[in-house]
Amino acid sequence: MTRVPLLLCALLATGAATAAPPPVAEAVDAMLLSLADRGALPDTAGAAVVIERPAQTRYELGAVVDLQPSSDPGLRVLAVTPGAAADRLGLRSGDRLLGVNGSDLGGADEDALASAVAAGEGELTLRIARGGRTLELAGRSDVHELPAYRLTLTPALEQKHEAEASRTAAGDADSRCARVSVFDVGPRSQQLYRAVLIAVDGRLPGPSNATSFRIEPGRHTLTVAEAIDADRFSSLARSLRGRRSRYKELQLDARAGVTYRLAARLVTENRERILANTYWEPVLWSSTDERCR
Repeated sequence: MTRVPLLLCALLATGAATAAPPPVAEAVDAMLLSLADRGALPDTAGAAVVIERPAQTRYELGAVVDLQPSSDPGLRVLAVTPGAAADRLGLRSGDRLLGVNGSDLGGADEDALASAVAAGEGELTLRIARGGRTLELAGRSDVHELPAYRLTLTPALEQKHEAEASRTAAGDADSRCARVSVFDVGPRSQQLYRAVLIAVDGRLPGPSNATSFRIEPGRHTLTVAEAIDADRFSSLARSLRGRRSRYKELQLDARAGVTYRLAARLVTENRERILANTYWEPVLWSSTDERCR
């Protein structure tokens, strides 16, 4: 089943850019670091790369639809974001979306849906199938104005990230153990948040309120849960997070005399894919030499 978040948008020139405040700069840093992790940054070895976009108007419906081909007419609505435009119009999970602003949605892809929502320039007319009846819902979409931007990329950020990631603690020959720390000091610019160590090799690691856990040197399987800040998710994603276990496993080859810092990394491009559990990953984001007896 192909699930697509219907955060439909159209991009239009609407005004001048303004200087980015610090929270915006931090979000851009996080995005670039995520791209660097996936090897998706453009090659900046030869010269700087400039990315620019005009100001934008974004029209959003706030629903998740199934784009998988079906013998039934229209597109099945899988979920509706509470308080969003779709919710205000009365769209429900299980409805079939037949048309938007006069456009037939049979065989539509995400771009066609975006164009149909944008065509109303804020006005929305939905034609839906529900319980054997065809209904029409009318109202307004959510509208967001985004400023223009110009982003210049140089090799510095990616090289710095790679250098930090390559650092490995040497360990301490006189130590008899290692440690795993879940103390929440992971840089938010790298989308790192608190992790919970559930088990080591299938056994409880220690007191639930501890932030550091002693382990023997050698290979271990860590069972980890995420404790990412709730405000990083939409209201719909927050409601889905509590409906299933979010444990994942991570392998660690522990050296004596090393403390390994464990965190949960938010995969920003998947932050709405809660049920697929692809929105986060456990990571050992740094290690330091620390004597352990």
